[in-house]
Amino acid sequence: MKFTSRAENAPLPRRGGMARGALAGFVGEGTGLVCAVVAIALLARHLGPEAFGVFGLAAAASAAFGWSLAPLLSRAALVLVPVAKDPLGTAGTLLRACLRWGFAGWFIFALAGLLAGQILEMPLLLTSFAVAGSEVLLLALSRLYRGVLTATGDYVAPGIGAGLFHAARLGAVVAVILAGGGAVAALAAIAVARLGEIAWYRTRIRLPLGRDGPMVDLAGIAGSSLVQSVSIQLFNRVDILLLAALGTAAGAVGWYAAAQHVAVIPALVAGVVAPMATVALARGKDGGDFDRLDRRTDQVAASGLILFVAAIGAAPPFVPVLFGPDFVPAAPLFAWLALGGAGAWLNALGSGRWAAAGSMRVPAALSTLALLVAVPAHLLAIPEYGPIAAALVTSLAGGGAGLAIHLSAPGRSAGRAVLTAVALGLGALAALVLNRGIASTLAALGWAA
Repeated sequence: MKFTSRAENAPLPRRGGMARGALAGFVGEGTGLVCAVVAIALLARHLGPEAFGVFGLAAAASAAFGWSLAPLLSRAALVLVPVAKDPLGTAGTLLRACLRWGFAGWFIFALAGLLAGQILEMPLLLTSFAVAGSEVLLLALSRLYRGVLTATGDYVAPGIGAGLFHAARLGAVVAVILAGGGAVAALAAIAVARLGEIAWYRTRIRLPLGRDGPMVDLAGIAGSSLVQSVSIQLFNRVDILLLAALGTAAGAVGWYAAAQHVAVIPALVAGVVAPMATVALARGKDGGDFDRLDRRTDQVAASGLILFVAAIGAAPPFVPVLFGPDFVPAAPLFAWLALGGAGAWLNALGSGRWAAAGSMRVPAALSTLALLVAVPAHLLAIPEYGPIAAALVTSLAGGGAGLAIHLSAPGRSAGRAVLTAVALGLGALAALVLNRGIASTLAALGWAA
């Protein structure tokens, strides 16, 4: 994909500053963490182990499938729409592609449910997968709308939409419980909540579905983004799946799952900041201000990394506060997984830099390499050392890939890459030293386990 100068373009509307957009995103995603925990707890109590198992399997499978498709067109929107001569026409072209791919994915997912139901002799899986498969289409649509809104300067609306979805999902789950519904009803309620989110985005911008838009070359972004998305989804799940498959005790798997749920915070923050950075870099490339914005991205990456590493020092005192005294062993797992989460932060910002340059091949290759290294490393280390080995492998492979993607971005000189790496390393070292002071202070206050 090649980008050419579009100096004659009319300026895109800007309806919310980046700072307000970031704040709205943090609040929206933070609301999601709380609402998701409450919704899952209520559903588990209402459905019971067997029905909740079917719900969990269908929801997890549809999320993995959907998150593999969703970044393709949303990332293309972040790069193409800001510099297009006809932004809405380009977005309409992406919308039609999204509908085609989304419906195809829904159909394939429903067929997979039919096959799984026959193999596992669980007829309920067929209906559950058919309903849950709607998430493949609806998640892709919601992410495309988020990308278009961000690309057109409305940075606040995506964060509000995220909060509305999470609140609506919790409300829909409560309604299902009050009505005595089962797993399929719960999956349908989540789909309704997603439709509500999309309806909110439609009030902010209406994409022209029937209008002929310009031809869009997706070869340089979509294919590589698909490879990267699938690799990241597999990488994020392979550790806990192999822990269970290799006979790790159920309690230890529970500790690991708890640590994973907290360690996703850097990735959530990256999901808020990275799209805005990608749009800014795409506009900068088009307007000749790329170098300054690229340096600003480096500063944001370094600041975020230092904060994430510093937060690791609070893990031992706060883990039992969050999950109870039985989860004290999850603290060291969280520390390592949080370092891997910091790698996800660098991965997202670096991938945005690559996307703005018109190519995602290197991020896709490095993300795939991280997966290919992690799987055999898990197989070798988990039987001998257990969950801590899985966390260590995830941290080193994910962190290494994220750092490599960030430092290898095109246009970055070798000297600047070395200086950036040294600055990041010194900042992380300072944060680790600070961690001891944070942990000691909290322990002195009696907050430690």
